[in-house]
Amino acid sequence: MASKHEVPAEPTPLTALDHMPGAEVVCPDGAVGQLEMLGVKPHSDEVTHLIVRRGFLFQRDLLVPAEWVAGVEEESNVIQLKAPLSDIVNLPEFEQPRSLFTLVWGLATWPIRLPFELALARWREGRLDVQDKIIQAARRARAKDLLEHHVFDDAVESIPLTLNLNTATAEELSQVRGIGHALAEQIIAHRPFQSLDDLHRIPSLSPQTLDRLREVAIV
Repeated sequence: MASKHEVPAEPTPLTALDHMPGAEVVCPDGAVGQLEMLGVKPHSDEVTHLIVRRGFLFQRDLLVPAEWVAGVEEESNVIQLKAPLSDIVNLPEFEQPRSLFTLVWGLATWPIRLPFELALARWREGRLDVQDKIIQAARRARAKDLLEHHVFDDAVESIPLTLNLNTATAEELSQVRGIGHALAEQIIAHRPFQSLDDLHRIPSLSPQTLDRLREVAIV
């Protein structure tokens, strides 16, 4: 029987992302970059990926799965991700086809653009303290959200903001409310997971527990 304290998990609203170009993208342990554009399914408005621009002089556009979004703060123009920075930087890159003119123009204007790029990099370095405060605020907000949704058992002292289904131990998985040691071992036995939808392969995982696990799970 469901606990009276349980709060149904709600999916993270992604519709606001259409109005947040250039938003700061942060994860629990660092700043990722800025939102460049959205990836959507053909003939559909369903957001599948965030294209996040990372770096200053040597920029990379990373393909971040939409299901890794933990929260969207329109007022502060911040997007919170579930995954740690180490997982983000290893994501595949999004590459747009470039014309010959674009390549030639980039090389020709590089000596002119370099001083401005360096000045921009120094200016952004001066914002590190501000970014750290944004990251800490995002982590506190995320932890508060997980507490309000009763995702973890009350005995958990340090709330993990993410759980990698392919590497988490049975003890770590058991911290999620509704997952005992036996169920945690079942989850481990079904590895590897390609996506969170693979959790449906575990018949003993109730819909309520599945919703709570989706709040923090990544693959």
